[in-house]
Amino acid sequence: MSLRPKHFGKYLYIGCGNHRMSMFTHADINLGKNKKGNPDIFCDITKHIPLPNNHVDLIFSRGTMEHLIYSEFINCLLENYRILKIGGAVRMSLPDFDVTIHNYMNNLIDKYHNDEMEKWDLYHRMPRNGVAENFINRMLYHDHFYLHNFHTVSKALTKCGFINIRKVNPGETIAKEISEILKEAEGKSDGQILDGQILIEAQKGPNPPTLRMLKKPLPNNFISKFLAKYFNIRITGFDKRQGIFPEKKWFIEKKVMFYQYFKKNF
Repeated sequence: MSLRPKHFGKYLYIGCGNHRMSMFTHADINLGKNKKGNPDIFCDITKHIPLPNNHVDLIFSRGTMEHLIYSEFINCLLENYRILKIGGAVRMSLPDFDVTIHNYMNNLIDKYHNDEMEKWDLYHRMPRNGVAENFINRMLYHDHFYLHNFHTVSKALTKCGFINIRKVNPGETIAKEISEILKEAEGKSDGQILDGQILIEAQKGPNPPTLRMLKKPLPNNFISKFLAKYFNIRITGFDKRQGIFPEKKWFIEKKVMFYQYFKKNF
């Protein structure tokens, strides 16, 4: 007998972080963002969401899809398609690449993004005192792996079996029951969409996706493969420009360093 309420997963918020919304079931993989408690579902949304097929009425994300590489984005949409009911909606709020380009071409500063950059430590913080700097920050913002506009998202949604793809305003949704809840999460106090964002909603269509899930390839090296598969460890350098022990490059670098040291001091 399940202890979960019947409505569990009816409305699903993926990549919720520290944000919570009433009537939603919350899913995330980052347990470090648990100021509001752990999510209802701990999962990797690019691999598997532990809900039945044809179960969910609406899936919502906010500031999540741009943190996925393209193959992960497709995997996430395919998994969304699986768990949604026919006619159910996938809905996402994410940075709009078209707006970013428009701001750059028209010498406009994204104040919200500049304020976010203020939270970074000094070492990783990038310049913020001009339009070009603001544009670069938008491109390289923390963990952004892909920048979308309506065209890129709609093409991906179509390949993954979704129909009726449209831009929407905050709270404008087929799920009328949660319209006001979404509006509060998606918009500013005046009801307008957050600066630099695009809101897209689409419905699960009757025809299956033309794409399939892709698995991330493991490293070829036995030790690296073992660490990656069982411990989620990737061997990488603290300084990306220097060699990593026990690479050949590391030994060559140390040889040169010793040579230069002794040449200077003896």
